[in-house]
Amino acid sequence: MTGLNMRSGATILAAALTLAGCADYAGAPKSETAAVSRLAQQGFKIVSDGRGSDAATALRYSGPPTVVIQCGRPGGKYATTDQARTVTLPNGRTARESGVVDAYVIVENDGSLRGLYVNTLTRELRTASGRRAGRAVEIVEFPPNGRAQFRDGLVCRPRF
Repeated sequence: MTGLNMRSGATILAAALTLAGCADYAGAPKSETAAVSRLAQQGFKIVSDGRGSDAATALRYSGPPTVVIQCGRPGGKYATTDQARTVTLPNGRTARESGVVDAYVIVENDGSLRGLYVNTLTRELRTASGRRAGRAVEIVEFPPNGRAQFRDGLVCRPRF
């Protein structure tokens, strides 16, 4: 044996994601090529290309949430968001939020998806003079067919 090839690497990644509790996405496009194309259009990069073989295709995304997730309030509509906002508090301080998403998705030959989306929201508090007064990081995780809720009630899910 000379080591791992691309096929066994994708298999290992798929197994790791399965063990991590990643679920299938029943509403995925019916073909592997359609699913891979849709994810690539959103900015996902192919890590291991299994199209045309028995192997699955693994993709990865890291960047702003705008193109890969949608967020909203419970019972409301979902919309794309960059999760960036600044709020001025009554005491003159400001709270600045920013978000980033890291996603790992396995596309099976039948087009079904497994994987994990990790949405990190950073909140930074600044004094009236602009000096940093505190920082909090909140992380939620969800599979391609799921959603997760931040403490403030914001619900996020993959963009379809």
